[in-house]
Amino acid sequence: MGYLKRPVLGLFVLGIIVQATVLVGMWVVQGDIGAWAFRSVDGREYYALASNWVEHGEFSRDSAPPYRPDTWRTPGYPLFLAGVMWLFGPSVRAIILAQQVLSVINVVLLAWICSRHFGVARTWWAGVLFLMEPYHHLYSFWILSATLLTTLVLLTWICWERAWKDSSRRWWGCMGLLSGSAILVWPVAVFVPPVLGLGAVIFLIRSHGLVRTLGRVVIFSLAAFMPVGSWMLRNYSTADHFAMSDQAGVVFAYFKTTEIVLWNRAETESRYVETRFDPSSPESPHRIWSEIDIALQQKFASCPPDQVRRLRWWNLAQGNKTDFDSFEISNALMEIGWFRLKEIPVSTVNCCLTRMFLNLTFPLELILKSHTGIEPNPLKNTVAGIIYLLLTFAVVVRLLRPPITTPAVWFPIMVTLALLLAVTPQLDPRFRVPMIPLLLFLALLPVGRLREA
Repeated sequence: MGYLKRPVLGLFVLGIIVQATVLVGMWVVQGDIGAWAFRSVDGREYYALASNWVEHGEFSRDSAPPYRPDTWRTPGYPLFLAGVMWLFGPSVRAIILAQQVLSVINVVLLAWICSRHFGVARTWWAGVLFLMEPYHHLYSFWILSATLLTTLVLLTWICWERAWKDSSRRWWGCMGLLSGSAILVWPVAVFVPPVLGLGAVIFLIRSHGLVRTLGRVVIFSLAAFMPVGSWMLRNYSTADHFAMSDQAGVVFAYFKTTEIVLWNRAETESRYVETRFDPSSPESPHRIWSEIDIALQQKFASCPPDQVRRLRWWNLAQGNKTDFDSFEISNALMEIGWFRLKEIPVSTVNCCLTRMFLNLTFPLELILKSHTGIEPNPLKNTVAGIIYLLLTFAVVVRLLRPPITTPAVWFPIMVTLALLLAVTPQLDPRFRVPMIPLLLFLALLPVGRLREA
């Protein structure tokens, strides 16, 4: 009975039991807890970066010398992997086990946050529902950064809570460092620091005045920029570009812009084919990517023809494999993407807003519409889609029932919107993993006066 009255401790024990059960289930069904580790091409790149970091002291994806500095990936998640490798060797199983540990930590962090605002019963509900959520389990068995990003989001939330409790500058600094580090773990967190900084100004200025408010926001902003700025300086020293990555233009043109163009043409049923990266089949139908390739080749038309011909998606969509400067290609693709979206502003807005909703309710879209290249699983998709739809509906209903007067409660609202804005119009359930604890908190938020710590 003591565990029931102490939900943080109880959920810690329950989390260990659940994660151990999931691990055993993976071992029994797949024969190895690392069986799914490399289901994404991203996982192989992360693993190569971490391995080279540990073995050769170089942040590089190359499999042999000279180990050219990589500017495609950010270093946050590879650093985590390198730490695991340094302690336990290059074991994929050790990495998967480390992510299960993070999953337990995430449940405890959510329980602690909920216990500051909820009663015992609601805190238990939040933790148990988080433990039952399937996608955070799924991606914890992949070498992907979703689990670690969730940890950093929750830690940032705790700093936000503490900053409002004692108004100490150190908590604003810690919050900045954590949110900036989250960007280096997964760049989808890029809007989190600006949104939190804006929220701090809105909530602080009445109670603390302009000078004290700006002082804390400046501390937060400088701390958030420190990890990002340090990496940008590294890229400047190695590639002569003060930028976080050469990936931005590629993602924007080949993935985000393509999704919106398909929406505009009423061809979203082919989105999984048109945006699928398969370098072994460069002639597979990618009509919009081919259109982008043509526009990109025109921008570099003055260069040698044999080099220009290599500016194709299978050489660019997963990292530059041409002789051109990667950042120049990224900038050119960014311009091409913006030019195409300016031609279809209404479709751009409609697509992005709709996809923000569908990211919260996936796999609802697989029920509503058939897609080329995707084999439907009606029962699984229907059950999962309805569950996530109900969660989203519960959040909306709660937000429509004021008051929400505690500034600390605005953290999950602001960060969820920041993450949704960064990932739209792409649609992938792994984008939602760090949002789940935020959504559960909002769905269970009491209508009356919040419990004070």
